[in-house]
Amino acid sequence: MLVSSKVQSVLNRKSGILSYNGTPIQEVITDLRRYYDASIKLGDNTSSCLCFGDFDTSQPLSVILKQISVSINGNVIEENGGFVINGGCKEP
Repeated sequence: MLVSSKVQSVLNRKSGILSYNGTPIQEVITDLRRYYDASIKLGDNTSSCLCFGDFDTSQPLSVILKQISVSINGNVIEENGGFVINGGCKEP
């Protein structure tokens, strides 16, 4: 049985997997803020970044943010009890 990507994404979320396929990074970070109830800020150069991948929410938030920052050629720092992703993509 073939499952649509939208249905698969919903099933993944119920299993604690957040899946993204070219999703703007702002949307991904909004999801992570809600899921982890954490402060996550994006640097100025990240606004055009797209996110691809599956993230297992059984992992610590710091691990997921590190994966995202590496994929956009940026870095993540822990600051004042929250996180900041810097570097990465730039506007064309």
